[in-house]
Amino acid sequence: MVARLPGRAVIALLVLAALVGPKALRAASPAKLRVEDRQTGKVIPARFYLADAAGKNWAPAGAITYNKNDEHNFISSGPFSIDLPAGRYSLTCERGPEYRPYTGSIDLKTGEDRAVKIPLERWIDMSRLGWPPNDEFCVPAHAQHAYVDAEKIMRRDVAALVALGLVDFAGVVHNHFNRHNVLLETDRGA
Repeated sequence: MVARLPGRAVIALLVLAALVGPKALRAASPAKLRVEDRQTGKVIPARFYLADAAGKNWAPAGAITYNKNDEHNFISSGPFSIDLPAGRYSLTCERGPEYRPYTGSIDLKTGEDRAVKIPLERWIDMSRLGWPPNDEFCVPAHAQHAYVDAEKIMRRDVAALVALGLVDFAGVVHNHFNRHNVLLETDRGA
């Protein structure tokens, strides 16, 4: 004996399938991403730009995200996993001006468990050359020695480090204003 669904139930299922569409019915595929320093093999924190073919931005649950105007990214302090629908994704990974950014794509199949290792290459070690970390006045950004808006880089990178709890924000502000000879309230005598 074959059970039959009432006519209304069949219509409701067909309407639901039409509204949801075939893309939403694709199963999620877990992707595990890990960023390493190419020279040392150490896992390093990084910033990610991850988007699907339709331009939708993705970030793992609980990640620190930045969404302002046309810039959408997230930072991760180590390896992470994210469930994504099957499809092609564009990925850019960066770690400040001392590393060359990585740009590539990830193709996920339904139900595929995918591990992605991203090797970032450090092209210059400014600390080893005697420059203080995050010096905002002389930051070559590319191997071609083109200079970029160092102030923008500093603000964005410091915001990420503060969010991770790796930087004392009050100290950053104090040092920034001291470089410009700005007298702060804390500098005034009692």
